[in-house]
Amino acid sequence: MYAEHDLVVLTRDLPTNGLHTGDVGAVVGIYESGGYEVEFVSVNGCICSVVPLSSNDIRPGNDQEYAFYANPENQTPQGQAHRR
Repeated sequence: MYAEHDLVVLTRDLPTNGLHTGDVGAVVGIYESGGYEVEFVSVNGCICSVVPLSSNDIRPGNDQEYAFYANPENQTPQGQAHRR
């Protein structure tokens, strides 16, 4: 179970929201039904998307990972969590 403000990693692509597996978000709401509302923010602080997700859609990050911003010309999606 996650708490508000926990950082989580997306486990599947959400193309309609422009989100990719590995994108990092923060839990901003917890539903009584067990789901979560997760906010994904760009590096410059703009909210990209706030989406309802189940615990199967997210996983906790760990200290062997880091979030980064890739050059848009790079093939790697922006803001993903990667292992060191």
